[in-house]
Amino acid sequence: MTEEALRPFTHAVEQIVQQAIEEYLLELSPHLELGLKASHFDLEMCQRHLQQHYLQDMCKIPQYPGDTDTCLEMDQIYTNLSILYEMPQPCSAIKFPLQSQHDVFTRQVNGICPSRILVVGKGGSGKSTLLAKYAYDWATNASGSPLSNIPLVFALNMRWMESDTDLEDAIFHQLLPPDTKIMKDALGGYLEQNQSSFILLLDSYDEFGAADSMLTNTKAGNILRILSNRFLTSCRVIVTSRHWRASEFSQFPRLYVKFEIDGFSKDNVQEYIRKFFHSDREAGERLYQYIAASNLFDVASFPLMTQLLCIFWRDTNSTTKEPIPSKVGELYTAVFRVLYNHCLSKDPRHQKPMDLPDLIVKLGEIACLGLWPPANRLVFTREEVEKLTTAECVKDGCEIGLICMEKVTPTYQVKGPSSNQLDHTPKQAVVFFHKSAQEKCAADYLVSLAEQKLDELGLKLDGLVSVKSCLSVQMILRFACGSSIESIRLILTRLIHILTSSEISKDLPAFYADDLKDADRAKNIQEFIELCLLCNFESNSTDEFNSLLSQLFPCGKIHFLGMSSYTCLAVGKYLTYVANRSAISSIKIMQVPQPGAVHSLNVSHVVDSIFLAAQADFHQKSKEEIRSLHEEYLDKHKGDIRNFDKFTKRIGDNYSRGICNIELWEFFKTWHSTREMNLDPILKSVQHVDVLTLDLTAVQLLDHGQLLATTISKGHLMSLTRLMLEDTSLNVNSMQKMSSHLRKCLPKLLVLDISENNASEGRVVSSLARNLTKISLEELKMWHMAAPAKDMTEFAENIPQFAANLRVLDIVRNSMDDETGLSFAKSLPCAFMLREFWMDGCGMSEKVHIKLLVTICKLPQLEDLRIFASSHPDELVAIMSEGLYMMPELTRLTLGAQYSKVTRRKHAVTKMFSTMKLANKSREDDKSSATCSKPVICRSSWRCFMTRLEQRQKQIVELNLREFRLHEQDLERLLDLCRKFDVVLGYYRKCWPDDMDIPQDVKLVLR
Repeated sequence: MTEEALRPFTHAVEQIVQQAIEEYLLELSPHLELGLKASHFDLEMCQRHLQQHYLQDMCKIPQYPGDTDTCLEMDQIYTNLSILYEMPQPCSAIKFPLQSQHDVFTRQVNGICPSRILVVGKGGSGKSTLLAKYAYDWATNASGSPLSNIPLVFALNMRWMESDTDLEDAIFHQLLPPDTKIMKDALGGYLEQNQSSFILLLDSYDEFGAADSMLTNTKAGNILRILSNRFLTSCRVIVTSRHWRASEFSQFPRLYVKFEIDGFSKDNVQEYIRKFFHSDREAGERLYQYIAASNLFDVASFPLMTQLLCIFWRDTNSTTKEPIPSKVGELYTAVFRVLYNHCLSKDPRHQKPMDLPDLIVKLGEIACLGLWPPANRLVFTREEVEKLTTAECVKDGCEIGLICMEKVTPTYQVKGPSSNQLDHTPKQAVVFFHKSAQEKCAADYLVSLAEQKLDELGLKLDGLVSVKSCLSVQMILRFACGSSIESIRLILTRLIHILTSSEISKDLPAFYADDLKDADRAKNIQEFIELCLLCNFESNSTDEFNSLLSQLFPCGKIHFLGMSSYTCLAVGKYLTYVANRSAISSIKIMQVPQPGAVHSLNVSHVVDSIFLAAQADFHQKSKEEIRSLHEEYLDKHKGDIRNFDKFTKRIGDNYSRGICNIELWEFFKTWHSTREMNLDPILKSVQHVDVLTLDLTAVQLLDHGQLLATTISKGHLMSLTRLMLEDTSLNVNSMQKMSSHLRKCLPKLLVLDISENNASEGRVVSSLARNLTKISLEELKMWHMAAPAKDMTEFAENIPQFAANLRVLDIVRNSMDDETGLSFAKSLPCAFMLREFWMDGCGMSEKVHIKLLVTICKLPQLEDLRIFASSHPDELVAIMSEGLYMMPELTRLTLGAQYSKVTRRKHAVTKMFSTMKLANKSREDDKSSATCSKPVICRSSWRCFMTRLEQRQKQIVELNLREFRLHEQDLERLLDLCRKFDVVLGYYRKCWPDDMDIPQDVKLVLR
């Protein structure tokens, strides 16, 4: 073909290639533009600007609000906070304490460190200070800081932002000096090109003025797009918020890892006071002793409140010996007075400012305007404030320290596409020294409206239409109730109306019945009820509002999970002035302590409790329901916990082995971490009501146990029928004192649970048994008390004295010997009404063990029998084979083995010879025979047991085998029986043959 003939073809190819190059360059141009912009960014200059701002401005801590002459360096006063890690959904109520504040950056979820971090906490809990500490550590290159190798850290306050604010605008606005030579588009290009080279610290999302729906608004500024992970997806972001608004992030359950600031522990309070009074250690020690003696630790757990306590103590108590107010509202009033006096003392010749109460009310109008729903403003222009007040009011407020003036620049307007010519028109903004100070001023303004008999307060309260809106202004409502009786009447009336008529009302029946499965909704209801009680507590009223408060507990039940000591004061006040003694019949205050704490629930017990709760639900569901629920839970939640520490990894492994667990997550939702709870106010006030149930499960009573014993000894709980004290850290003296008064002071007692309290010293359980005579006790649970064998022997000898109506007896994990076993064998026939019996089978000889088992099998009413840790498992199975005929009502049976060293040694020798004989068999068969180190249960005994099990007229619905290893054929037969009779089977996971599939058509729980 000639060149002339090829020319059209060649021309066409050239055009195609040119067009492709143009399209590629067009596609690449944004990246080239970003790279070009980023190349003009001066990183070192930006670092110097940020370090200068953090060290000279942001990280200075004033000893008096607004007084820059009394600032301390961050390292002089900063005190570590208690920070909790909150597990992902659906386990969001499980919280684990962090060892260090740096762990916020290193906590992994599903094997990775999430790029978005949410830190929640109450007002004054230290959220802003925590972020300031991170910025300070970066600026000073502090050793051990995970930020030391990060090129840039931007610490921004969201109160200065609007919904359309972009990140670059906020950085120029808050962090960089007006005369910086850094160009905005160069900064933006660097941030997009180097997302792993900087960290954003965004403080106070709850003070951000944008509406709830703005997180997903496509027209919002890039700050909101960053929070919703639609921009700068690879950079790491920490955002802080109060609880009431943190719920907006729940729409991103897989995106955020969540932490909660729990404030100061007692040790943190002591350390902060020591640092504050570094030049007067004696004054600091007196303050700490006063806080301890006055039960103010719950108030001092908030770092801001600790600072205010220190200010008040130094400026008032040291000269006048005036007592520190015990109520938050009164403390703020006192601190405002201290700030006022401090202002006068700085310059006595200075013109005296206006009267403090008048000034607070005038500032309170603008404060209320900014905070009352639907508004959420904490920044005002000077013109706005002066329009509602006066220029003199603004001046005096700044001098006292209630408010401060800050020069700010509105959103930067770029005058050229790549220039640095920005509109630096400084404006004067007015802000309160803390949001809580703004809330206190707003409350005083509302009180002034009520005192003037104006309808404006009622009209404002009518604007509160939901639980969320009430919780957003809860501090305003509490402050207002502390200042005016008329205010509390209007506020409580409105709150009760919302509780009974808003969207929350449909959950109330389930909440009061302890049957509300959604933990978040239950938490909202409890917080709302606590708010009502706290409003009443802050007031100076006695019983004026009892008729209103009684509507909080229509069923007569006060049931809280993990409340603060301050709320205990509020509950105590309500009980003291309750009008009708029978108004409250049940008090249940449960608290599950932190894992790893000294007085915490044993992890293995927690797991066992989960499984037991699950098993109770299996027999009520069909196999199809079980299978679908299993698949749903497995697919939805398996990834949430599989890689989280040993505890949750164990749960994950169990799931992967095929657990059909219905209530696992519901149990988790009620297990969380709370600080120590002081129940003294409640225990001192129960004498005013006829309580039938007192449940303090897992509340760490410690020294308060003596007060409980005293309350019982004084006859204040004469009507009590149920006393639940599981894992309450009762000491021996408290338990003995309580036991000695049972017969006289708790004559109606039917249920007693003192499990997991250490009784290893003294004669606690025997004293208990002696004092149960003439009491018609129906349930007694005392598992895991480590009572010595001699004490258990005396306990067994006294069983006939109280066994006539006994239906439940749990003595697991207490010491047993032959004498103890013989005593139980002699006494148990007297408990002919016994329906549930749990015990350990270890510590006894074979002969005594058999004799006791035969006695147990003769109890005709038994429905639930659990024998754990038997040292003679073959004999246990053989006797249970006969016992299945003798216990016609039995529906739940648990058999557990504990093998002695001798038994294990014999098994090892037998296994060695068996392995030699089977050397020619396949490796798979050999592996199957050596799955578990525990011996195989005698096959003839087990076959007899299975035959009797199949022949029963009333079938077992639940069978648990703990640390049993069955021959594979016997296990297959057992699974067939479970399929046939729809039996829930619990089996030891390590004893399951590796080459045997997990059946999906059996209700199976693997431990």
